[in-house]
Amino acid sequence: MSSLKCSSLHTRTITLPNSNESRVYHLVLPRILCHSGIRRLGEVSAENEHFDGSYKRVGTLPLVFALHAFEEDAKSMEVFIPFADKSNFVLVLPEGKDSSFNAGDCCGAAKQNDINDVEYLAHLKKELTQEFD
Repeated sequence: MSSLKCSSLHTRTITLPNSNESRVYHLVLPRILCHSGIRRLGEVSAENEHFDGSYKRVGTLPLVFALHAFEEDAKSMEVFIPFADKSNFVLVLPEGKDSSFNAGDCCGAAKQNDINDVEYLAHLKKELTQEFD
């Protein structure tokens, strides 16, 4: 994982244990976890800031999930990357099934196919917590 850049989307896949279905999500590590993460006010960030490999430091930061709207994708949530940097949280952007999440009374393919998005999000949280603990 040492090749991860901070403040950048990293596309990853996770397999759900009960269905063996693969789901996609994006991970953003805040700049504080990079070698050049601590800067003076007004200092311009360096290109290619890479994660410094301190897994224990990641585990001390909040893990924030941002779910996209119906018929959107997770990249529409990139607007939260500056907030992850400013507030020092790890940002997780899960992809909905066919641009949708099963929200009970709605939405799209996830609802029609009875996709268990609660299981997906819980498993994703568990896996990321174990990876960075």
